[in-house]
Amino acid sequence: MADDFEKAILICFNVTGAVDASLMEQATAFLRSFRASPEALRASIERFTVTSFWEVKFFCIQTLHEIATSPSRLTKDDRDLLRAATERFLARDCLITGAGALPPYLRAKVAQLTVAILREEYPGGGWPSFFADLAALLPKGGAAAADMVIKVLVSIDEDLAPSDSRAAAAAAA
Repeated sequence: MADDFEKAILICFNVTGAVDASLMEQATAFLRSFRASPEALRASIERFTVTSFWEVKFFCIQTLHEIATSPSRLTKDDRDLLRAATERFLARDCLITGAGALPPYLRAKVAQLTVAILREEYPGGGWPSFFADLAALLPKGGAAAADMVIKVLVSIDEDLAPSDSRAAAAAAA
């Protein structure tokens, strides 16, 4: 059974309209407070790994992405923890196939999180081996690994590559 944290997420992700507005407001305020808390990083990493609810996994990855794109919130130890957790998500969770596989939208969010970290850490930061680490996934996970590597590369193109260089390339073609 879900605890209060997971219940709040499930309430906020409820699209049926069957949730009382007051309860929705309480759940939203609770989660907003959680995201701003110092515990959000560690709790989101843990919950992503252990929960069986896709909505909770999505919320956790969203929270981690928000944290990653606010580098002033992170100490060096926090950055190292976030990078290591993301590497584990890539090497473990994103390579699962069959019934336990992450749905495409979660795999895309993990790719976006990876690129948000890359923006801060590569090349001179704490992840100089990023591309080698990414390529090392390929022999381990078959089609799931290839899909994940492509999602990360697309996210790099969308998030990091200057949009004017894409426009110039399109104009030249």
